[in-house]
Amino acid sequence: LIHVDVHRVLPTEERPFYTLITSGMSDRPMTVPEGAEAFEYSELMIYLPSDWPMEESDFEDESNYWPIRLMKMLSRLPHEYETWLALDHTVPNGDPADPYSDETGFVCAMLAVPEMENEEFWRLEINDEKTINFFSIVPLYAEETNFKLKRGADKLFERFERDNISQVIDLDRKNVCRKRFGIF
Repeated sequence: LIHVDVHRVLPTEERPFYTLITSGMSDRPMTVPEGAEAFEYSELMIYLPSDWPMEESDFEDESNYWPIRLMKMLSRLPHEYETWLALDHTVPNGDPADPYSDETGFVCAMLAVPEMENEEFWRLEINDEKTINFFSIVPLYAEETNFKLKRGADKLFERFERDNISQVIDLDRKNVCRKRFGIF
């Protein structure tokens, strides 16, 4: 249906993390509901720490490759199933959702505005008929996914902000929705 490439932007002193960006998802429009035509074309981003193993041989280990696999799967999903992905959409890793690798408890991906970028970067106008939206992939724990589904993405992002959670993937990051005393 589409060919997806993942481009890598190396860490710098100002941006001490890898930025991975897809290309190919926006080659075809997604099947959006009426009124959401502005979101027909999208590409995805993910941020990895500067010490993430990024050599070709490192990707033989799923614990290193899963973010790239996730990007490719999410990029193809709307075209394979005649649907769409946009801001705040969540996609679990299976049913029931399993962790992406043995090294993490993340079981779901949510799309967010790419907070590590200037707002001007969030949309790229190609021409009058085509504007590409860029979304960041934020991995979630099961409890965070359930919280988002019950209370909404804004409430989840409030918890991320409260706990200074960055969009740069941290395999050991705090689960902002771990139950305490039986309540959220």
